[in-house]
Amino acid sequence: MKKLQPLFLLTTLSLLIAPLAGGCALGVLAAAGAAGAGTYAYVEGKSSQTFHGSYDQVYNSTVNAVRGLNMQVVKEQRDPVAGGGIDARTADNKDVTISFKPIDSTSTQVTVRVGKLPDEAANKRVLDRIQTTLASR
Repeated sequence: MKKLQPLFLLTTLSLLIAPLAGGCALGVLAAAGAAGAGTYAYVEGKSSQTFHGSYDQVYNSTVNAVRGLNMQVVKEQRDPVAGGGIDARTADNKDVTISFKPIDSTSTQVTVRVGKLPDEAANKRVLDRIQTTLASR
């Protein structure tokens, strides 16, 4: 019975500290549970997800997703080797930064930040729209 006490204490401490971590622990838990659509993580106001698709497929789907969310594309930097990114603006004038990192020929990581203050829900909306747009191709 004494061997369970350290595990119980560790679990209890983790649950008590998680709210103080600013959602980082929740992002790690979300990453562990999001298998079908690729890995998802939320860290320091940015949300990242790995999509099954070539760099070009994911990039094009992202441009269409951003426009479908009524965002204005301000700047595009396309580089299938080094990555690239898109700067956009929401209808209520929030800055949107999207970056791309090719993982291999069939997967690409996308990182999104909407606004200056952390907004995981807005980030997730963009990533969900990218997934929907990519799946419809």
